[in-house]
Amino acid sequence: MTVLVLTGYPRCGKDEFYKVCKSTFPKLDVRKYAYADELKEAHRLLLGIDTRYEYEYMLHGSDPVKVKILRDGLAKLADNMKDRDPNVFVNIVNNAIAKDQADISIITDCRYVNEYEDNISRHRPVIRIFRPSETCNIEEPWNKNIAYFKPTHTIVNNYGLKEYQDMVERFLRNILVPRW
Repeated sequence: MTVLVLTGYPRCGKDEFYKVCKSTFPKLDVRKYAYADELKEAHRLLLGIDTRYEYEYMLHGSDPVKVKILRDGLAKLADNMKDRDPNVFVNIVNNAIAKDQADISIITDCRYVNEYEDNISRHRPVIRIFRPSETCNIEEPWNKNIAYFKPTHTIVNNYGLKEYQDMVERFLRNILVPRW
């Protein structure tokens, strides 16, 4: 069982990394985990709003006021949950990984210090994906720590989609093939 941890700002290519891994190793059980997915599921259960879809729609459909309201609501819910247990999302994801026993598990959204420290303590490779052309608000709580993480690997996504996919596949074959 291998766990890879991805960190990077929004829209840098973390989800594409997962897709490339899945297609590179089609005979292996490759699964995606995200700390934020657990938060969105809690939001859905509490408020009856399926934020996974609404969030994507708002991000790409983009009414800035609605996006801010949704993000602020998710942030407040996360803060309340973390007040009770700072590692609530870390524990949920780690338990799911342990239960599923996939060949390759990829955590696609390591953004907070406790998430980073937990993964480092478990000796998991932390891969920073950096896309120079992408801008974001680094003052947002989910973005401000990323620059201070010390990843075990860095991938610069400064190319077109096909070139990035090829680079990720080469990286995966170099890091994972010795294990498989």
